[in-house]
Amino acid sequence: MKKGLLFGLLATAAGAAYLLSKAANKKEEEKTIITLSSDEEEPPVQPMNEDSAETPESEMAQEEPAEEEPQYSREVQEINLMYPYLKPAFISASLKEQLDFDQNYPEGSLITIYHDIRFPAVEDLITFVRIIKEHDYQINEADGDQSLTISKDLIVEKGKILSDILNVSNQVCCLNGQYHAYRLEAK
Repeated sequence: MKKGLLFGLLATAAGAAYLLSKAANKKEEEKTIITLSSDEEEPPVQPMNEDSAETPESEMAQEEPAEEEPQYSREVQEINLMYPYLKPAFISASLKEQLDFDQNYPEGSLITIYHDIRFPAVEDLITFVRIIKEHDYQINEADGDQSLTISKDLIVEKGKILSDILNVSNQVCCLNGQYHAYRLEAK
């Protein structure tokens, strides 16, 4: 059943790419810290690309818990329907990164995208590894604490980077894992 869910989500990637391309036209200049985990004890994760310098944890912005649930755009709500395991805040922050992707990685260029993830349960980790291997991802690092770094080479198309981030993070959350960060490397 979980495998079928992944295939269904991947099938909606074309629709997501359309919605994401609409988001790329909106100009957002501020960098956003993207968090996914529902555990409040974990620090927020800063997506890193090859041009970004690492920011010390003391300088990372900590978001205060909101008293009221923020209202998200219709676009975020529509994407959230396709990626039901992701928080709207994560989707919204990811959409803001789309402009950076378009500026730093032109269409037709070759990149490698890395995803840092962790699974508390070994069974979920094994299921995830089976799924990603079917979709041409490579396991770059595997730690004894069920942490993985996976990667995949992509030829950049409009919305493809963001779609990959949303697909992988949604699948990780579907299997009760924690999506920590992504990073991009131009080839």
